[in-house]
Amino acid sequence: MNKQKLIVVVVGILGLLLVVGLVSFGLNLLNEKKTTPAAQVEDPFGSTTAEGTSVSLENKMSIRTVSGGTLQIPNILKGHEPVVALNGRYYDLYGPEYSTEGFTFSVQYSESDSEFLISLINEPIGEARRDAEKYLRSTLMLTDAQLCELVTAVTVTPDVNESYSTYANLGLSFCPGSVKLP
Repeated sequence: MNKQKLIVVVVGILGLLLVVGLVSFGLNLLNEKKTTPAAQVEDPFGSTTAEGTSVSLENKMSIRTVSGGTLQIPNILKGHEPVVALNGRYYDLYGPEYSTEGFTFSVQYSESDSEFLISLINEPIGEARRDAEKYLRSTLMLTDAQLCELVTAVTVTPDVNESYSTYANLGLSFCPGSVKLP
């Protein structure tokens, strides 16, 4: 074999190895990033959260549902100090501690019974409930059907709306048995 043919064969083999290496690298890269972009859910307060985004196990928690099952949600307790009461620990998740100025609702979570306590604190209460539902969807990363599985109590005080304050639980608007609000 002459020198020129030997160089062509060596260059060809090196080229083939380079192509195989690049294809292998590309396939590995594709397999690592095979997740599809998640749909964005708008938070009523300006930030966005990806629905269905994977959250590591240490950033998740289990909550009980009305049927006795469990749902996995992001760890909503992280960064919140518990409020200890006679009937268990509560966490203020959203809303005012004292003044209601600028807020239409507040959300607390009762750790002992996995209950979300939603208080509608400004009129119109129908809009306040929709704001609270948007907040829950975004924060808990759950669908409406899953939100209906949660233990929730949606209430309003007489000073906000006397007519609807008589209901023990107004419910979430899209769940069976909820009270229709103005």
